Amino acid sequence: MSPPGWKRLAEAVERTASQMNQQNIANSLNALCKLEVAAAAVSPTGWAGLAKAAERTAHEMDPQGIVNTLNALSKLEAAAATVSSTG
Repeated sequence: MSPPGWKRLAEAVERTASQMNQQNIANSLNALCKLEVAAAAVSPTGWAGLAKAAERTAHEMDPQGIVNTLNALSKLEAAAATVSSTG
C-alpha cells in the first residue's frame, strides 16, 4: 500500500474509533502493532481516540480481548502513552 493509502486507513481508524466495540479495538491495536508503517500513520489524536475507546469498552472485554489489547499496547509506545493512568 502507498503512504497515502496508509494515511487514509489511519484516518478511518481515527474517525471510527468511538464507534468500535471491544473486539474491533483489540483487533485494530493488534494489527497496528504488526504493521509499523500503518502505526506510523496514526496521528496523536488517533492514538488518543483508540485509547479512549479501549478504556470505554474494557469492562466488556473477554479474556482474549484483554490479552490482545494489552499485548498490542505493550508494543505500541505511541498508543500506550495515551492510555489514562486513571482510566
